Amino acid sequence: MEIRKLESEEEVSLALDLAENVFSACNAAFYSQTGVASFHACLMMFRIFPVLEYWGCFEDGHLVGMLGNNESQITLLFVDPACQGKGIGRLLIRPEFLTVKAFPGSVEFYVKCGFQAISASQNEDGIEYVMMKRM
Repeated sequence: MEIRKLESEEEVSLALDLAENVFSACNAAFYSQTGVASFHACLMMFRIFPVLEYWGCFEDGHLVGMLGNNESQITLLFVDPACQGKGIGRLLIRPEFLTVKAFPGSVEFYVKCGFQAISASQNEDGIEYVMMKRM
């Protein structure tokens, strides 16, 4: 597996496509219609305005995991369902990433990566999350 920063518009577009596909397959059912619409609106904004830094995990030349961050905060982290459980998410989390708004179903994963919840579950525009910080 190769982990590297995504530099080209094409690679970033592939990463956002992966995020959208994994969200639709694995997460959307746990969100309200408002939450799903908010998530898709965020992805559209990320496509138009390059405000995040992106990292990708490649296996045999194929993008299988992606992480988007805004300075020290993890904003997006998605792994192809066929590749989950292989440690890809953990490989994408760099030491400088200190906070994350975690989907409630991913809290256990982030705890295993050294993060701790610093808030109760919150809801913003239909997107439920737990604020977490690396300890």
